[in-house]
Amino acid sequence: MSATQEFLSQFSEEELAALEGLYTTGKRLWDTGGGGVCVRVLLGCYNGRRFPFDLTDLRRLDGTNLNHALTVIRMDARCRAEVHYILRYLLSDRMVQAQFERWAFDLGLKGRAKKADVEDMWRRAAA
Repeated sequence: MSATQEFLSQFSEEELAALEGLYTTGKRLWDTGGGGVCVRVLLGCYNGRRFPFDLTDLRRLDGTNLNHALTVIRMDARCRAEVHYILRYLLSDRMVQAQFERWAFDLGLKGRAKKADVEDMWRRAAA
């Protein structure tokens, strides 16, 4: 078993599918109502102090994404690993943390990084 497989084995298939589902929806639809909520759930788990999440926004999600969000929130409450770290290994994608910072910037969220910092993080992740 590889180190990645061993790391991911601590999470259930449901948890990994929910996390991937929120991330995928966020990537495709970050600038829509439901997609933006998916992004803000992930950002809240990523760094809740910088990106607080209003729970009433969960009302904007369809049934599938609401279930994904609740599963991810429950998973994050157990704090076995940071959501961006899990996604990095699950998707074999070094750009996840940079994507989170880009979303925060693009959505104009309080606590977002400066544009130059986001662009620098994006370049480093791509290298």
